[in-house]
Amino acid sequence: MTFDERLELARTIRARVKDLEVPAWFEDQANAAAAEATEITRELAGAFGWDDVDLDGMNAEEGAARTLAALLDCMACPHLRRGGPQPALARLAVRRVDCLRCAHTVCRPPSDEVDRCDWCGARGVQRFQPAAIQLGMTLVIGDRCRDCSTATSSRSAA
Repeated sequence: MTFDERLELARTIRARVKDLEVPAWFEDQANAAAAEATEITRELAGAFGWDDVDLDGMNAEEGAARTLAALLDCMACPHLRRGGPQPALARLAVRRVDCLRCAHTVCRPPSDEVDRCDWCGARGVQRFQPAAIQLGMTLVIGDRCRDCSTATSSRSAA
């Protein structure tokens, strides 16, 4: 599936879940996982000196949709697929979304993809902007091309 197809699917998903009623127990667990992910994000930001960690929802709908589209190209670890809501770490360069336990597994991106945007997959990118964006209970980490950086940055929304 191309990025544009995933982006359209992500927009559809986001539109449908706005009015979705979820059981109170699930919402409580999801909120707790998101709060834990926020704490982990802040700790990592401090440890690594990240200055572009977005805890405020990025560039509203477009940024969230583009990030979800990037996540749709990732494989989730089995613990996320079977377990309840929990914090997750998405490493776009290796197209993986892992629970905190599996996030300790060392994965290196393929060497022939050093010019690929981790968000949209565009090739031939010369200059990247690294980003760490929290989307709900998932911390998404990757390198963005100029277009994805503009679309996902809360600084461009003003």
